[in-house]
Formats: sequence, C-alpha cells, structure tokens
Amino acid sequence: MQNIYPIQTGFEKLDEITGGFFPGELTIIGSRPAIGKSFFLLNLIKNITCGYGIPGLLFSVEMPVEMIYNRMISMYSRITHLT
Repeated sequence: MQNIYPIQTGFEKLDEITGGFFPGELTIIGSRPAIGKSFFLLNLIKNITCGYGIPGLLFSVEMPVEMIYNRMISMYSRITHLT
C-alpha cells in the first residue's frame, strides 16, 4: 500500500486544522466580499507550487486576468496593490 502524505499549505494554523491538502481533494474557499480570498489563494498557490513543484491553477469568475496578474506582481514585488 502506498503512503499518501499531505501537502502543507505554508499556513501553519490552516495545516493544523485541515491536516494539509491531499491528492484528489476538492477544497473550496469562501467568505464575504473584500475579505482577501483571492490574495489568500494566490499565496496558497505560490506556497504549494514553489515549495513542492506541484502545478497550480486558479479559476476566478469574479476577477479578470489582469487583476490577478496585478495582485501576483504586487505579491512578488512586495509593493502595495490598490484596487
């Protein structure tokens, strides 16, 4: 039998609560508008893709690709992003 290890998110409290992410799981993140879901998800994807080399994909029905790019540039450059 093959051991399946969780993928750590880089957020200690989240990993403590969920036990990390496992292959084949569907995880849905939701909350009120303007709480920071998209920025959180971009950080989550960055942590997993850079830390584990696992490909990541983000679908957004409420944010155009240009806004996602701007947030990613802001995140990597550490320059404040204003909407």
